[in-house]
This record gives sequence, structure tokens and C-alpha cells, in this order.
Amino acid sequence: MAAGGADFVKDPSAYIAAELGEPASGQAQQPNPASHIQGVELDSAKLAQIARSGGRRTYRVTTTAKMGKVEKKVVGVWDTDFQNQNARDPAYARGTWVYWREE
Repeated sequence: MAAGGADFVKDPSAYIAAELGEPASGQAQQPNPASHIQGVELDSAKLAQIARSGGRRTYRVTTTAKMGKVEKKVVGVWDTDFQNQNARDPAYARGTWVYWREE
């Protein structure tokens, strides 16, 4: 992710031109919409420290329950990448609730 993202930011015009592809014969070439954008060089090592690709890290969980006239709703956010410092069982060393609200 980091190298591809850094290449795009360095020269967005070239990246968009490559994505648009070569026009078929007899067709007029479309102007590159990013031809006026100036690129910026990024440090790939620093970008790799903050940018990532892959599966989701956080999940929003919403649940509702109704018993008679009483209705409860719970909204929570689970972070799968959080390192639990006080886990007694290694199976529970990763992940924690970072947000929890009852309505």
C-alpha cells in the first residue's frame, strides 16, 4: 500500500493517464483531469508506519432488544488491533471495546 500510494502522490497525472489507458483508433484522446496537479514526494518508510492495507481494524456493533414497552439499544466499537496489557489468557491479548453506549 505504501509504495503504491507514494507513487500516486508523487505523480498523480501519470497514474491517472495510465488508468485512462490509450484511446482506440479513431477516438479523440480525453484530456487528463489531473494534468494541473503538482505531485509531492513522500517518504515510503514513514508512510508505511501510518498507512496500512488489509482487513478492517475496527467494527461497529449495534444491537437492540425489546421487552414489552422497554427497548434498549447498545452501540459499540471493537478494535481488533489493540494490544491488551492486562490479559491473563493469551487468547484475549488482542482486541478491546473502544466505545460503548447504551440508549
